[in-house]
Amino acid sequence: KPFTNVVVDDAGKAGAVILANYTKHFNTTYTINSNCYTHDDLAKTFSEALGREIKYVRIPYEAAKQAFLKIGFEEWRVDGLLKFFKLIDNDSTVTNHPDLSVYKTLTGEEPTSIKSWVSKHAGAFK
Repeated sequence: KPFTNVVVDDAGKAGAVILANYTKHFNTTYTINSNCYTHDDLAKTFSEALGREIKYVRIPYEAAKQAFLKIGFEEWRVDGLLKFFKLIDNDSTVTNHPDLSVYKTLTGEEPTSIKSWVSKHAGAFK
């Protein structure tokens, strides 16, 4: 299922624009997204960047929780990730917001693509 995310750099730029002219944005709420993709799209992008096949494998929530805990994630963080994954699975507008234009409207720039983000950070995954 497709879902939307925001790249932290994009959120920071949008926030800086808002704070630089806060009176213009007073009492306004923005939903800022960088891109929309599926887990399979993400796996394909990582495969291209890392030069090896990466596959998305869906596993039960409890198995995911145990795997995250086993590698040292705090339980509160794992529970938050699982809530995020459940929102994606339930087609929530929180994780699948249809309007991807807000970032560009605020900053005048295109948001960071998933391909660009993965390419920039691929070294951390080798």
